[in-house]
Amino acid sequence: MKILLAVLALLLSLAACGSESPTDAPFEAPSAAPAEMPSAEIPPVGDGPQTLGRTLADWTALFGAEDEERAETGRCLLLSTGTKALPILAVILRDGNDQARWHAVVAVRDLGAAARTLLPDLRARLADEVWAVRAAAVDAISALSGDDVEAMPDLGKALLDPHPDVASRAALALEAHGAAAVPHYREALRCGRVHSQELGEKGLQVLTTLEQAERLRQWTLTDPSQRVRIAAARQFGRILMRLRMFDRLVVELTEPRPEYRAAVAEGVEDESRPWRRPSERLRDALDVVARHRSRPIPAHLRESLRALLAGLTRLETPGDADGIIPTWEELASEIEGLIEEARARRDWDRVRELEERLAVCRKHMR
Repeated sequence: MKILLAVLALLLSLAACGSESPTDAPFEAPSAAPAEMPSAEIPPVGDGPQTLGRTLADWTALFGAEDEERAETGRCLLLSTGTKALPILAVILRDGNDQARWHAVVAVRDLGAAARTLLPDLRARLADEVWAVRAAAVDAISALSGDDVEAMPDLGKALLDPHPDVASRAALALEAHGAAAVPHYREALRCGRVHSQELGEKGLQVLTTLEQAERLRQWTLTDPSQRVRIAAARQFGRILMRLRMFDRLVVELTEPRPEYRAAVAEGVEDESRPWRRPSERLRDALDVVARHRSRPIPAHLRESLRALLAGLTRLETPGDADGIIPTWEELASEIEGLIEEARARRDWDRVRELEERLAVCRKHMR
């Protein structure tokens, strides 16, 4: 009997050695997809209050794990607790390492509107030393705020971020606010970072009406920043071209400020590029349109005017341009005068070019 008891004791001790202690078991990802949280409780690790069997220190360590899969699993598990995760996430946002803070920001974003109480903590992460954390904070603030104007100051601040990715995400989020975000685009144009300036100018394209165009023109007169003045003039040209306000464009292209004229012309060219088609009649008009209505345009603006005229290629008759484009007879008469000037200069190449254009005009006159 004693021998039998001894054998049983030996077997039991061997079985105990072959099993792992629950607290020593490694943290493993759930077998299901991350969105489906495991229902089984995790054995407790450490001391203090616990959530899903783990303390605040344990969650912080999980979020900051070097193993990305381990960190993502920890985030999914904590999200399964819903709003109970908020106090833990608030601490990790403040005290976690780089990896932990990033995962905490993403977790707050994934919680959605239920996590709006952590918006102040997210705003603090906009000044994080790690650009990836700042970028994630922009996404989270945008997700939690939606089209709430309260978020615009934060997004405007991020638009000036030194890292292009952070600024780009802020610009994308500001698009939801439409014209209300224009003051932030203006500030981006004033800053010294090229990527922010480019995003600011692109943002101005949200302005499309004539009333908004007049506002931009006022900027070209009053704003102390050259970058703002140029960007405003470009968008002003785009809007006038889009609205087919050709008379007004000719006036603006004769404005005394060279910087302004060139920028308006660039906007015109940019707007007309997608649907430009060649037109011999309009190419002929280049030589005379500047003198039509007694508004001479300097030679350095001829290429800019070319963009304007190229945008009119859908016109069927000269009269369709509301008087900007002269008739074929007027074109022929003016080209004849240009031919005489070219002959006086003995510029025979120019003479041949103009004679070809004159032939085109006369063909249309018949």
